[in-house]
Amino acid sequence: MLRSKLNSTVVVPGSMKVTVGPPGTQAEAGHAVPRTGHCVFTSGQLVGPCGQTVCRAGHAVVFAGHAVGRSAGHFVTCSGQTVVSRGHSVACAGHRVCRAGQVVATNGQCVVCAGHLVVFRGHCVATVAGHAVSRTGHCVR
Repeated sequence: MLRSKLNSTVVVPGSMKVTVGPPGTQAEAGHAVPRTGHCVFTSGQLVGPCGQTVCRAGHAVVFAGHAVGRSAGHFVTCSGQTVVSRGHSVACAGHRVCRAGQVVATNGQCVVCAGHLVVFRGHCVATVAGHAVSRTGHCVR
């Protein structure tokens, strides 16, 4: 619960109403609001201006429109794209990680092994390292 003057309320989807205080508001000992429009509401959790949530203490909003999701180390973009494993990132617009280390392109092509990256738009590295899969499903060895 916030300990200073309150100025607005945010409804976090699937969660509770969150009262937002000014930058620097202390929610619990040692926790502070990192920047304008963000608040700490329980045990170091951060809420972004659009209701995105950082659930674990110590996690922070990564950059505008992005936040750490419900599980430790998970990143969720404002459009709902998800990076599941800590340390992985969204490769480019329209791509996401669906399970640990797997990258899924906008057309559903998937990189199965952790550490593989989308090579270029519409193409991705297949299950075998160094192989690329085209939009039509053909494999470049």
